[in-house]
Order: sequence, then C-alpha cells, then structure tokens
Amino acid sequence: MWEIYDALLAGMNESETVEEWLIGPRWSVVRGSSGSIGIAPVIVEKYDRFDVSYQPAAGMSLKDVAAHIRSWNFMEASLAMAAINAFYNDPGKRTDAGDGDADTGRWRQLPGGRRSRRAFRSFCEENTSEGVTVLAEPVYDNDEIAEVPGRMDVLRKEPEFRDYYVSAYRELIPETDRLVLSGRSFVEKNAEPMMERAVSCGKPVFLFGPDVPLCPALRQYGVTAVWGFEVEKPEELMRSARTGMQRDQFLRLGHFAVLEWPGRNG
Repeated sequence: MWEIYDALLAGMNESETVEEWLIGPRWSVVRGSSGSIGIAPVIVEKYDRFDVSYQPAAGMSLKDVAAHIRSWNFMEASLAMAAINAFYNDPGKRTDAGDGDADTGRWRQLPGGRRSRRAFRSFCEENTSEGVTVLAEPVYDNDEIAEVPGRMDVLRKEPEFRDYYVSAYRELIPETDRLVLSGRSFVEKNAEPMMERAVSCGKPVFLFGPDVPLCPALRQYGVTAVWGFEVEKPEELMRSARTGMQRDQFLRLGHFAVLEWPGRNG
C-alpha cells in the first residue's frame, strides 16, 4: 500500500525545513528553507473521522511533515503532499535527474506566467490526442476538459455529469490507453492501486498538475512523465493562498516543468 509513498519520502533529506505553511480555503501550501514552494488541494470531509496527529510548525523538517502523507486525515495528508512538492519541485534539484537517458530522465521547462494556464492543453496535445485517457481527480473542470484533444474518462470522488466514481478505475483502465493522475490521488490514497492496475495492464502512467511531485524515483513505478509546477514568486503566492486563491491565480506565479523518461511512450 505504501511503497510509492515510501519512495517519495526516501528521496528527501532531513536538512531542509519548513519556513512557512498554511492550509487555506482551497490549497495547502508549504515553503521550504531552500525557497521552493509546494501546493496540494485541501480536501474537506463532512465528518472528522480521523484526528490530527501533530501540530505543524516552522522549523520542522520537510520530511517529517511529508511523512504524514500516510494519514487518513485528509487535511493532514494535504499538507504532507505540499511538503513533498516543496522538496521536489525545486529547479535547483533538476541536475539530480541527469540529462536524458532511460534511467535518469530528461527535463523540460514550459513557458511561465499567464502561459502556464495553457499547460494542460499542451500536455493533452502531446499525450492524449489519440485513444482514451483515464483522468483521475483532475484540478480542471469538465468544460475545460471538453476543450482538449482526445476522449477523457474522468474519475472523481464526487462525480459530475458523465464522470465515474473513483472506484471504477479497475474496470476502465484495462480498456483505456493511458492513466493520468493528480496530486489529489496521492492525498486520497488512490494513486498506488491505480498505478499498479495500469502497469499490470501495460498502460502508461502520467502525472499532471500543480500538485504532483517532480520526483525521479517515480520512474520505478511505471511513470512515463511528470508535469509538475515550480513557483517563481513565493511571497505573492503565499499572500494569495491566505485569501483563497483560485487555480489560475497561482499558475501565473510560476511555470510547469516536465520530467520524462525516453522510450516510455504514451
């Protein structure tokens, strides 16, 4: 159950600490001591069935906060996902992934600012224009998804019109051409079983969104490419997060980066 989560944590060091954190109306945000920022969606449940197990604080190691990604309290797990992203979505760590062979991966940076809002379309134009894609818990609504190339079968915990419940992944993945996961899938503990199902069926796996980690270890679990977000204006983003920032408000404050492994085609 926790193998992929353990791999994310294993790549983190103990020396980087939390400079600032918050759980806003829509997004959890963590700023690390290196200056990088991680973002994850806030998931509000109707009933608080699982207690908060600790009090986050500035000065804690990012890794200690990130370890709570295993928590079934989704507020706690959301902050943990933000801490993971704060560690990995740091341009200063890109050299760790090498320069493009099948093991270490290849990096690309997409245009930032307002052009970051085109990243989802760019991703789909490159990867989903043919066949059928299972898209799990996207941060995009169905009107936006309808405008991109390819057929999308969308999985959500709370389905909208024509969506599927998340549990339908077992039936949908064998008949699809690829699986695309969001960071929310990690918070809700759906990522690992979906990835295992896709790999067992020979389907490529992609991670896309402002809430996914640019982690080289994901290659070991069948991931073809990760399209994650790197923040360029941390102070402005922290201010916006306190007031309930919308997705497009913070996308203009950074850029998407792509970590991909040659030879794994979608």
